[in-house]
Amino acid sequence: MGGTPRRCGSGAGAEYERARHARIHYSRLQWLSTPLWRERMTLARMDLVLEVREIDASIEYYTRTLGFELTGRAGTEGEQRLDRGLGADDWAHVEAGATSLVFVPLEGGAENSVPVMTGSIYLYPEDVDKAWDELNEQVEVTWPIRTWPHGMRDFGVRDCNGYWLVFGQAVDDLSPRIGTMSLPRIVGRAKTGDEVAFGTLMLRFQSMAVSFAYGRLVDRDVAEDAVQEAFLEAYFCLDRLRIPEAFGSWLRRIVLKHCDRIVRRAQLPTMPGDQTVADDIANAPHGVLERTRRVRAVRDAINALPEHERIVAVMFYVSETPQKEIAELLELPVSTVKNRLYSARRRLRAEMLPVVAESLCDLTPSIEDCVTERIHRILNRLRRASPVQRAELETRHPGLSGQGSENRSND
Repeated sequence: MGGTPRRCGSGAGAEYERARHARIHYSRLQWLSTPLWRERMTLARMDLVLEVREIDASIEYYTRTLGFELTGRAGTEGEQRLDRGLGADDWAHVEAGATSLVFVPLEGGAENSVPVMTGSIYLYPEDVDKAWDELNEQVEVTWPIRTWPHGMRDFGVRDCNGYWLVFGQAVDDLSPRIGTMSLPRIVGRAKTGDEVAFGTLMLRFQSMAVSFAYGRLVDRDVAEDAVQEAFLEAYFCLDRLRIPEAFGSWLRRIVLKHCDRIVRRAQLPTMPGDQTVADDIANAPHGVLERTRRVRAVRDAINALPEHERIVAVMFYVSETPQKEIAELLELPVSTVKNRLYSARRRLRAEMLPVVAESLCDLTPSIEDCVTERIHRILNRLRRASPVQRAELETRHPGLSGQGSENRSND
């Protein structure tokens, strides 16, 4: 006690203590004598050995269904074609890219044993969505393709032996290619919770949505609020969209719903004054005063158009949406769109037409538009929110009241 060193006496206990201290001392000397510069062991390759019920059935599944290549086989049916030093009487070797698997028989026979693995085999295809399209109807799916918060997009499969296979890809690897995908494929990815894909949809349709909302509300800031809530609702209700190609017209109906909600609650006048332009006129230098007044005159003229003509005119001149696409989004014949656009041009004076887009240029969202940034911030807050905070967010943002919001936000 009291810090006095313990001494080894005589007898068996003392011998045991001396031996124990000698082992500790030797292990310390051995550690100190190991060169710190010694190179670590390097691996040339890795083969994952799997015990399977039937080797031939496993070869059939992995080669014909999953696209592996048989590179070695030994056993009762033929000679060994590729020696990998396995030393087993019956085995098979399959490869796909950098993935290498070896099949060996189950110990104890297939009748008495089943394969056991506590984890899964994670495979990295070049395009996980393409792999899903090719495999989902041919395999036993354990979970469908989806994007996870940790940044991976994958789906799970159970093979013919009961092993779990996961096909996955990092979302960062997929992001540059999303913008070049077809609309149905982007919508399909967004349905699985891929926020990068949904962000691509927002960038593609936000200009149309803001132009449409402005045509209904004739107020830029209020139009952005309506579009924000519409995109939030679209995110949480995307599973209800049955035809991916119809995303634009489906979104337009959601935008219209939120525009009508704003009109009912706020009782907006039909032609409100645009305070932003009024402030610009009051503070403009003398040299730009004339241009600012012209912008105000054009806006007043556009706001004075009947609503059905104003919507078409703003979508055509501001978001530069083709007439055929406007017809699809508004679910109207192309001839009706042309007639409304023609009527709007007649109401506007000829000298106003060249500067319509310039006068409403601030309605065209940029890539860093605040609407998309606000939506991402709201979704991030929703994930971290407590039940009370979630209720407050849903009260503040009507777009969060869509069914399924709780499930999607907790992914």
